[in-house]
Amino acid sequence: CTERFHFETEDAEPKLVVYGVITNEYKRQMIRLTSSAPFFYPQLSSLVSNATVQIYGSNKKIYELQEDPSLPGYYISKNYWQAHIGITYFLDIQVDFNNDGVVEKYEASTTLQEAIDLDSIKVPPITIMGHNNYALNIYGQDTPTEDYYLFHVTANDTIVTNVISKYIIADDELFNGQYINGLTIHYFDHVSEWEKDSEEDRKRSVYLKPGDLITVYSSKIEKGYFD
Repeated sequence: CTERFHFETEDAEPKLVVYGVITNEYKRQMIRLTSSAPFFYPQLSSLVSNATVQIYGSNKKIYELQEDPSLPGYYISKNYWQAHIGITYFLDIQVDFNNDGVVEKYEASTTLQEAIDLDSIKVPPITIMGHNNYALNIYGQDTPTEDYYLFHVTANDTIVTNVISKYIIADDELFNGQYINGLTIHYFDHVSEWEKDSEEDRKRSVYLKPGDLITVYSSKIEKGYFD
């Protein structure tokens, strides 16, 4: 268990990485383009500029996205707009990713689904293996279809799920069509744990105390995005 082991890794050719979410919120929708990097690469992934990015819907509407001059690699819609339930949206990206003079085309699509109808959340204190925590529990009615959920959480207006590795996802295999009676989707640390934790633990943790404000944003996503 203590012997040092050196991993021999072979770096693959860089790939275009597309991050994008469209919602029924009335705002300027955004797509971010980066390049993949080797697993042990110590720096942030390179942002990809000079792409042509477009979203169009099955309702015949077209939305142009422009690269933000102050945020290379971030493509933001010119106008405010919102996606609508039941409409299929198509993403079209054209970019000379490998700088060989040939423009490559990337496509994806999704159909916007109606979000889960949460009626309440609770954040009760809980003790886990001697540690003081808070559990984030959700309540609401699940639909009889096979569903996949994505939750974003803020604590005192600061987003907790700020990177994809912290996204909270769930399927409804255990409660399909039933009332969700207190499903725990996340744990927080009690502020009393601050003094006990190491510096590394503190970087990874969110500490709560009575009176803090927790907000949950729920979305219903397709199985492909869930996977």
